Amino acid sequence: MRQYTNNQKIKIVEDVLPLMQTMSCTQACIKLGVSKSNFVRWIDTLPHIKKDAASYKVQYARAIDDHVEMLAQEIMDIADEIPGKIDGRMDNAEIQNRRLRIDSRKWLLSKIASKKYGDRLQLASDEENPLIPNNIGNQYYSVTVNNYTKEEQTKINKNLNSIFGRISTDSSV
Repeated sequence: MRQYTNNQKIKIVEDVLPLMQTMSCTQACIKLGVSKSNFVRWIDTLPHIKKDAASYKVQYARAIDDHVEMLAQEIMDIADEIPGKIDGRMDNAEIQNRRLRIDSRKWLLSKIASKKYGDRLQLASDEENPLIPNNIGNQYYSVTVNNYTKEEQTKINKNLNSIFGRISTDSSV
């Protein structure tokens, strides 16, 4: 295992961060011949070595955010491309390949930036989505009605009442 001096670590970190604007952290580390685990560890330890290195964490976080936005833009670019034709018909293999590329990027985005791009699973009540009792034991369901007009909210409540029984709209439950 190779040992790096503090100056080498600083140089590598300063070289990897700009590369992360166009490629993943792993790809940038491979390009410079350093493991990602070392790079991430150095991001955490360099502020103790070099006084102005505290900004590395901020730069790293910004680079991750930029990479996430780049992936989201790639999804849009892939989806907006006009598929080629073979004998006057759409190329099915190309369409399937695009679907796979988009789905792979969507999955990755849901893991990297789950708050923004992940599937939302509500485990507790919050102000925007209160849990509402449904009169069937102690079970709860959540309904978001903030984006609906009063007329639409009334219609939703009527439909839910017919399904679950009387609904309490008290969010202090």
